[in-house]
Amino acid sequence: MKKIPYLSVFIMFSLLLMSSLQILNLENQETNIFDSENFLKEILSLDQFEDITQENREDIRSADGEEEEPENEPDEDEDEDGIDDETEDLNEREVDVKYSENEAHIESTLHQGEVKDKISIEIQTEDEGLKINLEYSKDTESSELEVEFEIVFSTLIEFIDNNNDSIFTENQDTLLNETSLDSFNDFQYSNYTIKNTSKMHYFQISTTNDNLIFHIFFVEEYYELNDILLIPTQMKIDIEIANYTYSDSSSQLSLVMDIESENEFDEDDETEDDETEDEANGYSQNEEWIQTSPADISGFFSWSQYALVDDIEKNVSVNTISISEENLQRVYLNYPRGAHIYHDPKIGVKGIIRLPTVPFSPGNPFSYLIYILLGVLLLFGLIMTKQEYRHYLLNRIIDIDKGVHRLTMEDVLENEFRNQILNLIIENPGIHYSELLRSVDTSSSNLAWHLDILETYKIISKKRVGRFLIFYPFIEKNPFAEFDINLIKSKTTLDIFQIVGDNPGIVQYQIAKRMDLNRKTIKYHLDKLMSSNLIRIEKIGRKNHIYPLE
Repeated sequence: MKKIPYLSVFIMFSLLLMSSLQILNLENQETNIFDSENFLKEILSLDQFEDITQENREDIRSADGEEEEPENEPDEDEDEDGIDDETEDLNEREVDVKYSENEAHIESTLHQGEVKDKISIEIQTEDEGLKINLEYSKDTESSELEVEFEIVFSTLIEFIDNNNDSIFTENQDTLLNETSLDSFNDFQYSNYTIKNTSKMHYFQISTTNDNLIFHIFFVEEYYELNDILLIPTQMKIDIEIANYTYSDSSSQLSLVMDIESENEFDEDDETEDDETEDEANGYSQNEEWIQTSPADISGFFSWSQYALVDDIEKNVSVNTISISEENLQRVYLNYPRGAHIYHDPKIGVKGIIRLPTVPFSPGNPFSYLIYILLGVLLLFGLIMTKQEYRHYLLNRIIDIDKGVHRLTMEDVLENEFRNQILNLIIENPGIHYSELLRSVDTSSSNLAWHLDILETYKIISKKRVGRFLIFYPFIEKNPFAEFDINLIKSKTTLDIFQIVGDNPGIVQYQIAKRMDLNRKTIKYHLDKLMSSNLIRIEKIGRKNHIYPLE
């Protein structure tokens, strides 16, 4: 009977896997020449992976022995604003501005091949206040997506907070003054070159009494201004209240605005999903927002929970009133009393930030790890059929301490019940004891007896992971021995681990975009990786960054 060396089978599988990846165009960087000999050495020395870190990795060398320079580092951030350069390039927009004394039109366009992605903003001052209308459209050959909403800053209220809840409530608090925002100075506009040829656009719009000034910023690409990240899909509206003459020593101010949308507001979404897009992306913190619809792409108005009041950071209390028949939300921005108040809301479109795809890079040791894990998962179903595995077991040369057992290998494999158990383990490498017991019609003691025989004859291996006892086909150096069963059995978890390994410092929102999954799902898998001590999360400034654990 012809012998099938296990090493040969494993090499054949590895080469087939590499060929498949090339066919799928997952190895598309010419500079990362894949050395199959070194790759197999890595596979056959799995304990090396315990010491691999982002800073201490094996050099990937070309056929002539020269070290290859990576074509583009995924984390390159030339301007050090926390956004990798590829993401910045993907989201850089063309902005056209036209304005007059009391009106401005801003058009921001992003071209994606035949697809045109456009944000149009109209700013007007009129009798009813400062009006800002935002429209977003995305035209493709098959469909057209549109988002439209309008906000109007209409009134500045002075009131006494009778019930000390920090918000203005009609019929409960004392209204002292109600100043309509109906008289404005001419628009002041300027622009500044921020990077290369891209610009930051700035409007200053103030009331004629100069008590209220709106500072409006719009950028063509990501830009950090005074430690605040400006994003090209948003417009930053800094509100400045200065030198207001209070009529009572205990009064405070509330700025009233209306948000009107053609869609119904998602009033029931008050769970953790209400985390703003910028918070989820690590761009900001301590924000709240109102979305114009529950859709993945929608308009929003957001604000910081804090304002600078006489140069001291103080809490901003916000209350809203829904006017359903008009599909309108009335918002009260309630500020602590002060001579100078500075607050920074934003409006924009969520869900349209473009993120780079993550190549499966064979030059990265984390890619090797995924190769190995996926290889073991696929080995028995793709290269080794059950029959071929049995053939291999019967013909291999290996020392076996049979202990109390007196069976030959043929005797072990001829037992119908043991074959049923072995089939389950081959089909489900990493299966745990309770799952095996549920899958076979026998007692726990009988199952344990047959598993002991299979393990003694080195047909299967076992490992305790947490409270689970897991089983897999016997391999002398098995990657399963080092990893949690929850990771092994989830391709999604492995994919996320791959992304973190390729992009140390990535944030959760970027992973969700790349995987096309919601943030709760990503958090679930990140928690599994955290509990297995494979990643760590580090808060740097306003951002939560995810790194492979060193």
